[in-house]
Amino acid sequence: FPGGRVDPSDSRVRPATPLDPDVAARLEKTCGAARARALSVAAIRETYEETGLMLARPMPDGHPTSNGTAWADFSTQGLGPALDRLDYVCRAITPPGRPRRFHARFFMADEVHSRGEIKSSGELLDIKWVPLTEAVTMPIPSITGHVLKEVMNLIEHPPVAGKIRTIPVYQRRNGQDTYDRE
Repeated sequence: FPGGRVDPSDSRVRPATPLDPDVAARLEKTCGAARARALSVAAIRETYEETGLMLARPMPDGHPTSNGTAWADFSTQGLGPALDRLDYVCRAITPPGRPRRFHARFFMADEVHSRGEIKSSGELLDIKWVPLTEAVTMPIPSITGHVLKEVMNLIEHPPVAGKIRTIPVYQRRNGQDTYDRE
């Protein structure tokens, strides 16, 4: 989500389930295991804050996922982040010299695993489900279009289980947009 970032408390949240090992391996190509987990937790937190949708499962031990205010709704329902429901799609890095820079990881999850009702937030006002084929034709940032096309490709051509999968990395080098895989 725009402006989304890992909060310091994300590294202290206890998830209900760990990352899928293949997803963790792809994330850990560019960061450590703790950072990969925190990035995944942040993705679930940001999704809830911006849309009202929880990607969650019951906490196996019944203890709260976190005492932090961002996780209060999860904890009162006995839920924690369901990291095993996330898939790591791609990464993008803005070029130096931009007023706002990011090094973003993009995730996807099947909406059938979400809990709650979609609702507008203070930042996002007109939230609704849109078919991917329609979403890519809307006036969206170019990186969002690239990510949506990658998601469409993954849905149309699901990865083979157990096969190593690379992810796209989008960045600008020497004035040129580049697309690599890692």
